[in-house]
Amino acid sequence: QSGPFQKRFDMRKRHGKYAVFLFAALMLSLAFSSCGSKKNKQQGYGGMEQTVSVTTAGYSTVTLVQQYPATLVSNKQTNLLSEVGGRVEDILFKEGSHVSKGQPLYDIDKSVYQAAYNQAMAQLNAAQTNLATAQTDAQRYQNLLEHNAVDEIQVAHAKAQVKVYEADVNSAEAAVEQAKINLERATVVAPFSGSTNVSTARLGDLVIPNVTVLVTIADNSSMRADFHVPESQYVSMLAGKDGSDPALPEFKLVLPDGSMYSHNGKLDFVDSTVDPTTGTIMVRLIYPNPNEILKSGMNCVVKSEENTGKEYLVIPEQAVQQVLNEYHVYVVNDSGVVQDQKIELGQSASGKQIVTGGLKAGQKVIVEGIEKVRPQQHVKTTPYSGPEAPADTIRQSKTSGKR
Repeated sequence: QSGPFQKRFDMRKRHGKYAVFLFAALMLSLAFSSCGSKKNKQQGYGGMEQTVSVTTAGYSTVTLVQQYPATLVSNKQTNLLSEVGGRVEDILFKEGSHVSKGQPLYDIDKSVYQAAYNQAMAQLNAAQTNLATAQTDAQRYQNLLEHNAVDEIQVAHAKAQVKVYEADVNSAEAAVEQAKINLERATVVAPFSGSTNVSTARLGDLVIPNVTVLVTIADNSSMRADFHVPESQYVSMLAGKDGSDPALPEFKLVLPDGSMYSHNGKLDFVDSTVDPTTGTIMVRLIYPNPNEILKSGMNCVVKSEENTGKEYLVIPEQAVQQVLNEYHVYVVNDSGVVQDQKIELGQSASGKQIVTGGLKAGQKVIVEGIEKVRPQQHVKTTPYSGPEAPADTIRQSKTSGKR
């Protein structure tokens, strides 16, 4: 029949055929897309097989180097105080200049100390006069005793008086010496040769004895560097060694501008206890400073170099990838396929990284082109020829061997 019902049936039939055709076309498109994606995954981005630079992991004898932050301090430094009080009358040196031991630096008001010295001298003269008189009397009584003109009691009394006046003279001499010292101390001198900083005391300032800091003097002919070594490193690096031990590591100094100081440090002091809060031991080195390049308060880095003679498995540092707290490398197997391997790190520096686990000698590690590939991708390889640090310059990283 050719009614409205037949027309609707024909339209549904045509629409069904069209839907089947569209479904078939969609599935065919997805199939081609899957093939293309698989091919791209095999070949890399852009449909081309990627080329990466690889290096072969191998063992090498290295020199272990650790670095420690340190602040330099003059080996001999003091805040100069006055032992007497009074107002500053004169400053006798140029701030920042080098001064010699015994050189006058400050004049404190001497009037009080001069008066005390004069009084002490007067008392000494009086005591000496009394003593001379007593000695004369004692001698006279002794002569009279020989002629039985006086009794022995008078002689004994005269000799006792001599002893009293001798004690007075001794006391007066001590007072004179003390007054003389105070008068001399009113001129403050340099306790040792060194360089001065800015004067704290100014003309007219009131100086309180043993409290007021006048100026800081530092002998910069040698400098000390105090730093802290982890107890685990102390055992292998310093335990049982002294400044003359040939097995002691070399201690170099990296200046704030990154340059290397020309003189090596000498071990001077190792603390007797471990800091329980940090697990470190304080170590002190002494560096010669003939040209006074080093300054007190300068922040430097102590670099120790220790040749253990051991061989370590090393790779270029840039080959290592960090994912959260884990470290990985891409290796290329014999079939040219990229594989992701988790590794454990030791020490690192200057472009080199010691690997302590997860990697074997002879494996090919991708160094350049890591960002272009993914695991299970087939790649072409070329030998890595980029800049590398020598294998004998491995250092301790700041995070206990972690990058």
